[in-house]
Amino acid sequence: MNKKIPSILLVGAGRWGKHHLRVLLKLQAEGLCRLVGVQARNSQKLELIGKEFGVRTFSDDKGLAEADAVDIAVPTHDHFAVTKKALLA
Repeated sequence: MNKKIPSILLVGAGRWGKHHLRVLLKLQAEGLCRLVGVQARNSQKLELIGKEFGVRTFSDDKGLAEADAVDIAVPTHDHFAVTKKALLA
């Protein structure tokens, strides 16, 4: 049986986003997913995360085109907007 490994985009690079990123990187190392990258609005945080973790970063919605799933780690008041974009992609 040939299982497809899901491609996951992390949206959010704040306190919770960093925790989610660590878990996603562990899952990727175990061959259980492929991390598309991290998407956030704060370009300074994205630059730091890209350097620290060696991952792709997006300040726009381009990563959604590659993602099978989205891990949403933004403040709850932004969940609907992010979820709507992800579902429409």
